[in-house]
Amino acid sequence: MAHVQCLPKTVIISKSLSKRGSIMKRWYIIFACLACMTGWNTFSPAYAEDTLQIHVIHASPIGFNNSQNEPEGYHWDYIAEIEKRSGFSLNRTLTPYARIWRGMAEGWHDGGIVFRSSDRDNIVEYVAAVRDTNNIVISRKGIALKTYDDLYKLESIGSMRDNRLGDRFDDDPEIKKRIVPAGDYDTLIKMIKRGHLDAISGNSMAMAYLLNKFDAVDAVELPGIIIGTRTEWFQMSKKSKHIDKIPGLAKAIRELRAEGVFEKIMEKYVDEKLMKLLR
Repeated sequence: MAHVQCLPKTVIISKSLSKRGSIMKRWYIIFACLACMTGWNTFSPAYAEDTLQIHVIHASPIGFNNSQNEPEGYHWDYIAEIEKRSGFSLNRTLTPYARIWRGMAEGWHDGGIVFRSSDRDNIVEYVAAVRDTNNIVISRKGIALKTYDDLYKLESIGSMRDNRLGDRFDDDPEIKKRIVPAGDYDTLIKMIKRGHLDAISGNSMAMAYLLNKFDAVDAVELPGIIIGTRTEWFQMSKKSKHIDKIPGLAKAIRELRAEGVFEKIMEKYVDEKLMKLLR
């Protein structure tokens, strides 16, 4: 009679679980990749229910990881001060600009600081104005800009996708714009430094910081021209469970603005001479 060797039940179960675990791991990796590509919620659910999940736009110098891989930036610091002054728990997360509005619309996170725009009125509550910022066009060295009409002579003005800078500029079909991804100021500065663009457009303070960072101040004509002034607002998703905290947040922001706290933070990131020149 032939002898049949059977594996112990524990071994069979162990192998089955191992195989199942391997399959689950592969599915987990697939879902994680899909989340990154489609912009699923990246805000951690591990915080207490009374903690607000707050975005910080992931773009220098607004919010970025420094050389020690630690987050910083002027919006990052603004939120820290608002947290201290209001007494509310605010968890900050660096978030690509392209994901912010979907996150607010779906209620994936509670809010953050971004320019006010009437086409988002249906998805956000406006808490308080944080800071006014000039949006400007700066030309490369040798090209003088004195008035808006000078822009029509330029062959390429770098501009970021979905970046609302000023009504006339945004909707002007005669302006020859070269579009780069949303939030990508670095590319604009590098391109004008290399002479690949006639001019660049955007937030004056962000460009001042990056002109210094990439040693590109001598590659442009300053101060450029102002094409619009917009106000950064602390905004909250209409789907947030923390709408009741709006009065307390608004009070804290108004106090900090009146005391010049936000301006002092900005001085940490932007050269004082450039800041005055581009204000």
